[in-house]
Amino acid sequence: MNVKSALVVLVLALCGPSAVALAQSAAGSALQAGAPAAAPAHVAGVWQWRLPVNNSPLALEAVVVQTLQKIEITAKAGGNAAAVSAVSLRGDAIRFTLTYEQFGQPVTLGFSGRVNGEEMSGMVQVSVGEEGTLDWTAARTERGTIRPE
Repeated sequence: MNVKSALVVLVLALCGPSAVALAQSAAGSALQAGAPAAAPAHVAGVWQWRLPVNNSPLALEAVVVQTLQKIEITAKAGGNAAAVSAVSLRGDAIRFTLTYEQFGQPVTLGFSGRVNGEEMSGMVQVSVGEEGTLDWTAARTERGTIRPE
């Protein structure tokens, strides 16, 4: 018997059928989906990678501070600070957006990918005048620790 089934049986026994929907709602989205939530990937640390943007290799660096599935990222693009937004980590799936200026033009990089040990990789949506999609792979150069809540 899975956790969801056990919860339904317990609620039925204690409170009757009308309380099942309330209990399922209170149990959270992981139980409603019928599967436990995936444990967050360990992404804390310093990550580095390169991308060909505007026909030149762009060095990128991200410093990730992690408290379970909550992450905060500070980043550099070409050695200069980049604004970070739309950050999320769900299990091993990571998403974030970097925005910086290159040659007087705003550049937006929307990353989505998966974390696998000391590497994360996926696709990046590049917006600099024209839009395009590239593959990306970052390597962790310094492993950080996950902070307790």
